[in-house]
This record gives sequence, C-alpha cells and structure tokens, in this order.
Amino acid sequence: MVAESRTYEISETRSVKRYWGLSGIGRLAMAILVVLVVAAVFAPIVAPYDPFQMETMNSFEGPTLAHIFGTDEYGRDIFSRVIYGTRISVFTAALVVSAACALGGALGMVAGYYSNSMVATIIMRLIDTILAFPAILLAMALIAVLGRGAINSAIAVIVVSIPTFARLIRATVLQQKAMDYVEASRAAGASDIWIIARALLPNTLPPILVQSAVNATWAIQLEAGLSFLGLGVTPPTPSLGQMLDTGRDYLYRAPWYGLFPGIALVLLVLSLNILADSLQKRISHGLIQ
Repeated sequence: MVAESRTYEISETRSVKRYWGLSGIGRLAMAILVVLVVAAVFAPIVAPYDPFQMETMNSFEGPTLAHIFGTDEYGRDIFSRVIYGTRISVFTAALVVSAACALGGALGMVAGYYSNSMVATIIMRLIDTILAFPAILLAMALIAVLGRGAINSAIAVIVVSIPTFARLIRATVLQQKAMDYVEASRAAGASDIWIIARALLPNTLPPILVQSAVNATWAIQLEAGLSFLGLGVTPPTPSLGQMLDTGRDYLYRAPWYGLFPGIALVLLVLSLNILADSLQKRISHGLIQ
C-alpha cells in the first residue's frame, strides 16, 4: 500500500508538472521576469541609492563598484534609477492588464453571449471606433486631455488595450456558447448569469492568460514610448523610456546612460513575450485547458 501510495504521489506530481510546466526557455524567461518584478516591487530595499539624490561632483561617472551602472548628468545612480524605472513599467503593466481585462472582458462577454442584441451591436461599434485610431496617437490624444503623469499614461494605455480583450472574449464566447454543455445548462433551467459565470468564464481563462502576457509587453512598450516622447512620467521620476530619451543626448560622452535602461526594457519585454509564447504552445497542445 505504501509503494502504491508513493507511486500515485509521483504520478500526480508529474501530472501537475506536465500541466503547468514550461519549456527550458520558458523557465528562464520566468526566472528573469521574477527577478525584475521582485527588484521593482522591493525597489526601496534593492536600490543602493536614492534615485533622486544628486551629486554633481560625480556626474557622468562610468560604471564602478560604487555605481555599477554609472551616474547621470546630475550624479544620480543609474542602477537605482533603472530599478525604479522598472517599477513604473511593472506597475503600468499590472494596472493595464487588470483593468483592460476586467473592462474588456465584461464588454466582450456581454457582446458574445447576447450577440444578436442592440447592446452587443453598440459595444462592438464602440470597440471598432477605438481600433480605428493608431494606439500611440490615441494614447497621445488622451494624455493631452488628461495631462502627463504615471496614472494618466496608464489610463491612456488601458483605454487602447480594452478592444483586444473585448474581441478575444467575444470570439471565445461565441464559440463556447454553441457547445452542448451550455445547451444542457440552459435546458436545466440555469440563468444567464450562472451560465456566464460558471460555464463560459472558466473556458475563457486560458486565452486570457496568454493575452495578458502579450498585452503586458505591449503596455510596457507603449508606456516607454510615451515617456520617450515626453508624454509619460514627469521628471525627475525615473522611467526607462525617459532615460533612453535623455541618454541620446549623451550617447558619445556617457554611452552607459542609455545602455542599461535599454537592457532592462529588452529583458522585461522579451521575457514576457517568451512566457506568452510558451503558454500559447501548451494551450495549443491541450496541456492547459
């Protein structure tokens, strides 16, 4: 009995690993992402210096043991500013994905389940209107109305991210609501709310998981792009896009200025893209349902 129990436990463990496990490159991407997110969340502890502390006597100091990423034009530690800039990117990605998924998911669920209603038509025409504008231009227009700042730039990115989730959920619901289990629930007298919450919603989670990772990368790039254009986070608050923009002016004098923020941005976006690709492959092979 003990041997059988141990065999069952090993089988269950392997089953869980097979269900949720990622590929080697996927695990590497997850490890990099975890390190960046932990460093961003615990930035006050991880950062060796105050990102706003100026020491003009040490301006444009190259990478040393004291300042491993060097210093900027005001003598501020670039390593500390990169950590805090990553914090802005992670905060934006988390806020954008959470809000856009909730709002876009609700709109998509209603438009998909009540696909022949006037409400669904109005929702999809609104989504089509948002999609008619290039994302960066729409985000810039919203910031022009709302003003600069981390919260306002996040709101702008949320608005342009909602259509992606809405269209994805609508397409998934249209496919799922024709399945036998939905018809059986409806025949058993289940309400629309019960069918949506208990039958349809769980089956939309796998594609939402992948789309969340994809949208997180897109949100990070869009926030960095807005900051690069001077429309995002206001100085002196550090932002990766803003540091890249300033680093252009000192490309020959201090090449490390833009190098390290760029590396942090690439690692953050690349790890999320690889993670999304790994999840997509597992879903397509039926390993995550």
